[in-house]
Amino acid sequence: MTLTITVERYPVVSIGEIPPGAHGGEVQLEAVKVSDVDEKLRQYQNEIVSIIHKYLLSDGILKLIQSLEDLAVPEYNPIFLKKLITLAVE
Repeated sequence: MTLTITVERYPVVSIGEIPPGAHGGEVQLEAVKVSDVDEKLRQYQNEIVSIIHKYLLSDGILKLIQSLEDLAVPEYNPIFLKKLITLAVE
């Protein structure tokens, strides 16, 4: 059996095997390597800043929508929305 943790903003990450004979709190888990997820998020944030700046300068909503679809990470849409509001207010 595999223990899987789902975090709302991040993809599902499997973190280790549960041994068949484990009782109570006797489960040992492998270390989670989240640097790949963090790097993907950092890269996404850098790309959306560029997309948002282009949108705010040109008002090209269709281009904005297409750029978001091209990124193909709908699970990060809340991050995009937060960044859009933050940059628009500045």
